[in-house]
Amino acid sequence: MSLTLPACIDAFMAAQAKFTALVSDRLYPERADQDATAPYVTYHLELRPSEDSLDLASAGLPATGMIDASLDFIALSRSYDEAFQVAEVIRTVMSDFKGLMGGGSGLLVGSVQWLETQGGYIPGETAELGLFGALVKFVLQYIPQ
Repeated sequence: MSLTLPACIDAFMAAQAKFTALVSDRLYPERADQDATAPYVTYHLELRPSEDSLDLASAGLPATGMIDASLDFIALSRSYDEAFQVAEVIRTVMSDFKGLMGGGSGLLVGSVQWLETQGGYIPGETAELGLFGALVKFVLQYIPQ
């Protein structure tokens, strides 16, 4: 049985030494634990059929079965510089990745495209905590198992 996309992202990031050196295992889907120690990272996924797959199907050709996922990481820290440093590591390890994500039970990823990094991003729920944030946006294309 294959891993879910969030489990694949967790496993992939946990295997990145530069990432874990900065945040250890503090990577959370959607929202961090209330007692999370900064720096930490949250991520959000939105799934939709791949445009490539839809274009093929509308032309009467077999669809690829690919799924596009908008993948947004938010690096949060007590300092702007550290939040941006974590965001830069995420950009570096995720950009242009192709292959099996998450190990032997992972998902086949066709591409990961970096869209942008926004420094100074502060999600509403963390503003009162005095944290600085950096948002890193990707589009990930994968084949569901």
